[in-house]
Amino acid sequence: GQLVATDYLLSGQGVVYAYQGGIDPRRLALGPGRLLAVAEIRQAIAEGREAFDLLRGNEPFKAHLRAQPRATIDYRVAGDGLTSRVRHAAWLARREARHWIRQGLQLADDARRFTYTPTANHA
Repeated sequence: GQLVATDYLLSGQGVVYAYQGGIDPRRLALGPGRLLAVAEIRQAIAEGREAFDLLRGNEPFKAHLRAQPRATIDYRVAGDGLTSRVRHAAWLARREARHWIRQGLQLADDARRFTYTPTANHA
């Protein structure tokens, strides 16, 4: 009698898209998310849908549902005006900065992982 899981789905052209979902964290042990996903996939099959798309992201639950990752393409459209071009340039700069930071953090993490630290021999 209590709501423990919910999903917001969209559909079109034979595909169901799982856009957003939520689970009562106090009920995680019951596996409501998995039960809901199985029911939704069964419903999509019963309706003759061709695909059930969990959309982007590599959350662990998607592997449990045997989802197959696919590459995504992002498009960004900007107007011709000066303000639009400046905002787009700022967006690109932010994206590049985030990429550089992530790349630097990954290199630092790799360096820490492979750094040799001698230990004293207590024979």
